[in-house]
Amino acid sequence: WMRLEADPYPAEVTAAIAALPDRLSMENEALRVVLQAREHRFTITDKRTGRDWTAEARTNTAVLIRAAVADAHSLVVTLWDNHIREVYHCKVRLSEGDVLTFELDTDDHGTPFYGMNNYPPAFSAGLDAGKMLFCNRSSGVYVDLDEPVFSNLALAVYGNTECTDMPWVGVVDHAQGDGYMALAETPWDAFFLLQADAAGNAWPQVHWRESMDTFRYPRRFSYHFSDGGGYVALAKRYRAHAREQGLLKTLA
Repeated sequence: WMRLEADPYPAEVTAAIAALPDRLSMENEALRVVLQAREHRFTITDKRTGRDWTAEARTNTAVLIRAAVADAHSLVVTLWDNHIREVYHCKVRLSEGDVLTFELDTDDHGTPFYGMNNYPPAFSAGLDAGKMLFCNRSSGVYVDLDEPVFSNLALAVYGNTECTDMPWVGVVDHAQGDGYMALAETPWDAFFLLQADAAGNAWPQVHWRESMDTFRYPRRFSYHFSDGGGYVALAKRYRAHAREQGLLKTLA
């Protein structure tokens, strides 16, 4: 038997962690976003519904070392990958509406992509009747979050089997109608991990694969929060996004 232990952080990384601010925040008319930097935990409050969505980064290799307010509607966080000793930057941007976008980048696009490939973390909440929805091999799926058939699957975006035909997975409270669309805006090397938590609920977690063994290009992922309308509202959200991208072709 052999026990593997993480390498100690360099002194400058340890000092940066100790200097992290306790709390950063930004908000608009719909959402309030709070980053508890020392815990690396995001909390989003939908001011229209009062619902809190939380996401905590859990990784053994990548840690938050800097966090700062860039402007009224964006934060910049710097992350250290202790496995490959690489620094990543992520801009967290709140739109004028109800969209929170994470854009992950690094100074060297030729670097491997290891500890940060599950970033941003998945958002969860206490839902009365949690459901997830996605398009799997041309079939619409709308099932309970704790549905064992899909729990712990890795769904390749635009894949062939066990995949999503569209680059998003939705989460809704079937009882209340609110939820979010988790959208891979750079979908080419993206997966959705449906990893069950302690309660058995599988919140969609993005997983980035390397491109030709490297980071290669900035990765962008967004959460579109809906205050009602259930899965239909989320489907309309993606339709609007597809139209903006020039992807929408109607039967007409």
